[in-house]
Amino acid sequence: MQGSDAKPGTQGVTASTIVPSESKSNGERSKATGDSSSEAPEIGKGVRPVVKDFLSRVVVPILVERYLTERATKKPETKKPITDNDAPIHRDFFTIQQLAERWSCSRGTVYNILRSTGTKVVDFAAKGRKGHKLVPVRAVEEIEHRKLRRLS
Repeated sequence: MQGSDAKPGTQGVTASTIVPSESKSNGERSKATGDSSSEAPEIGKGVRPVVKDFLSRVVVPILVERYLTERATKKPETKKPITDNDAPIHRDFFTIQQLAERWSCSRGTVYNILRSTGTKVVDFAAKGRKGHKLVPVRAVEEIEHRKLRRLS
């Protein structure tokens, strides 16, 4: 039987056979420690290569993707200067997108509602071409008045 301080499975393992996890050789390590003020500190020093690889291949892309999606969805905050003429703007026309937001539906539904009610829209584009369509406020109010119902 072995000595009392020996553990099973540790036979043949000595201090000289343990290899440090850094990839630098002994000569490079001694040079780096000799003049550390001229070099930038190594990022991730002391982290095992497996963990470093995991961080760089899995975690970092996820964090970058999250950052980019948050950046893309956030609208820049612009502060409107306060003036004395901050009266509500009187609109004569609505765009299709504004009606979609007002009615909480899609733009396609707005087109279908306008088509089914026979509402005429202002469109300066050539016939058959895409254009910026405007719907008169009066027509929008009529449509909303017709669609009003009592809750029963």
